[in-house]
Amino acid sequence: MTTRSPIIDPHVHFFYLAEGDYHWLKPENPPHWKNKNILNQRITDCNLTLGANHTLQGLVHIEAGFDNQRPWREIDHLEHNCQIRFKSVAYANLQSESFKQDIQQLLQRPSVVGVRHILDQDAASILSDPKCLAHLKYLANCGLSFDAQLNITEPDAFNALCQCAAHIPQLKLLINHGGWPPPAVSMPSYANWCQNLKKLSNYPNIAMKMSGWEMQNKQWSIADMTKTVTDALDLLGENRVMLASNFPVSNLSLPYAELWQRYQSLEQRVSPLVYRKLTNLNAITWYQFN
Repeated sequence: MTTRSPIIDPHVHFFYLAEGDYHWLKPENPPHWKNKNILNQRITDCNLTLGANHTLQGLVHIEAGFDNQRPWREIDHLEHNCQIRFKSVAYANLQSESFKQDIQQLLQRPSVVGVRHILDQDAASILSDPKCLAHLKYLANCGLSFDAQLNITEPDAFNALCQCAAHIPQLKLLINHGGWPPPAVSMPSYANWCQNLKKLSNYPNIAMKMSGWEMQNKQWSIADMTKTVTDALDLLGENRVMLASNFPVSNLSLPYAELWQRYQSLEQRVSPLVYRKLTNLNAITWYQFN
């Protein structure tokens, strides 16, 4: 009898198109991904289907642009509709004058454990802004974490992230999509990614979610993924790395069940305990499931 591997997926998005805004999903707006139209539909936890070797024990919903002016509306909709055990990371604008008031609204929703403001090309300026740093400190004091989406191979952005981690050690920083590792380990910039990951190991309040492969290379290989994840484990530590899907954006490459089947190849490279940490235990710790 095959044992089903328990998964807590720490990076998924649901789209309630009739109720929310989702400005970025409209075809005329960026990102201009090929086949983005397949995402422009109602997508909920009912669409999460795994194969026979896995069972979904929980998930972390990451804000998806439902209503960036009133981000608690997305949380209310999730808490009313989602049938799977979940935690939520809400949208919050670090540069907003209403940041603290928005956080207080979000704290009234029991599923909320953190917030995200997509940094990307603005990471250096946002993370070094004294007002934003004060907001991040406030976030930490409220017991919430911050999901940071940025390229850790960009020097200014990386240095700003390190300074933020050092100045606010009580703030849990969850790096989205592996900090954008190069899509192929043969690329020269891969060594830079590894070097910076090693530096991040000095900050115990930083963890990383490995996902988003399809956003850089829709034909991503199992070999490159395996090398990237095992290097992350070696450099950052086995308690600070998680496997995630980025569903439904991951569907631009392959179905949800197939993604987790690919991840299962890591069972041949790591111990059973480390694999359980990658797919379940670390998400429980970093996203406050306990």
